[in-house]
Amino acid sequence: MTLVDPEVSRSQQAPGSAAAQHRYQPRFSSFSSHWQDFITPSTLHLAPLVELLLRPVDMSLRADLRLGLQEVLVNAVCHGNAMETARLVRIRRVISPDWFFWSVRDEGQGFPRSLRFAGLPDTLGASHGRGLFLIQHCFDAVRWNSRGNMILVAKRRPGPGPGSSLFDPPDGPALPAGGQATGA
Repeated sequence: MTLVDPEVSRSQQAPGSAAAQHRYQPRFSSFSSHWQDFITPSTLHLAPLVELLLRPVDMSLRADLRLGLQEVLVNAVCHGNAMETARLVRIRRVISPDWFFWSVRDEGQGFPRSLRFAGLPDTLGASHGRGLFLIQHCFDAVRWNSRGNMILVAKRRPGPGPGSSLFDPPDGPALPAGGQATGA
């Protein structure tokens, strides 16, 4: 998979190239946050995408967020899209003065509500369950849409600022693109 670097203009991308086929469109909202959309086929070659998603993040937060985003994306590819490369994963990154948000939507049937807030697996060698535990611990807030095929994860930016309680439980903000927030 080739990701398009936002620093590279469209005129520098050859028509028909992998970069031209897998581009994302940066968009800016009218309020003091900005957001960008990313679309990628289902693949486990996720490191370049994770690094791109983390570009604006403070270095002090990157290790935890790298692990958390990797888990979110692996779940979307493996469990949501069943490793079907024709299915897409859609990511929206929102940066506000006080928060970093990522919403990740797959094309699967959704994740059952009863399994969303799992604890640790019974054994360290368990094949499932560790990812959700890690996601819960890497982010300050985690929400799913009602269907369960989109997750919104958020990390508070370092330092005090106005509106720092924006995403405090139980309600949190509405999910992008018409999703419904479901609580922890």
